[in-house]
Amino acid sequence: TNSGGHSHHDFNRNYFWNKWIDSGRIDPLVTDKRDHKREIKSILLQRKGAHGDVLVASYVAGALKKKYPGAKIGFYTKCPNVLRHHPHIAKTFSEVVFSERQFQLIYNLDMAYEFRPHTNILQCYADMVGVPIEDCVPTIAAEGFNDIPKDPYVVIHAGKTNWVGRDWDRTRFDEIARRISDMGMKVVCIGTDSDHRVPCHVDLRGKTTI
Repeated sequence: TNSGGHSHHDFNRNYFWNKWIDSGRIDPLVTDKRDHKREIKSILLQRKGAHGDVLVASYVAGALKKKYPGAKIGFYTKCPNVLRHHPHIAKTFSEVVFSERQFQLIYNLDMAYEFRPHTNILQCYADMVGVPIEDCVPTIAAEGFNDIPKDPYVVIHAGKTNWVGRDWDRTRFDEIARRISDMGMKVVCIGTDSDHRVPCHVDLRGKTTI
């Protein structure tokens, strides 16, 4: 009610709607069923990192669009380049420059599968947002390059992994590249300008997106 209102009143009301009403969590708990539900027009997904996690998390966007056709989906992440030209995501946020009041549904996917290590990662995300995993379609925008070889080729990214104890000596990638060339295939080198350049036929470091 409006009695006893305070500075967090609107926020708390929106939080309640988000968690219980719009999400449908309250429906199995009440006797009187709702005749209709509010149309969902705005959804926020959050998975801050890393690139692979954000990519897989974005697969639920298509399923959410199927469930809520009129909704616009925003995505808060530190890896916005993964979502470049995504057909189901209207806007990405890499900094907290938005208000949670903008969105009717907010799904925080951080730690979604970390808490369920024996469950498929996409199944964890699908369960979090309440959609069937079958509706979660892998989506990534492809951008072509004119100088990609027509012959069979292998792409090598000899970059630093940032995983403790899992970094490789860059010269091992050189050996792999040479063996691939000896097998008659072309080698394409990608990554950032500062990443290691393996012996290759095409150097696309600094020229590709994710």
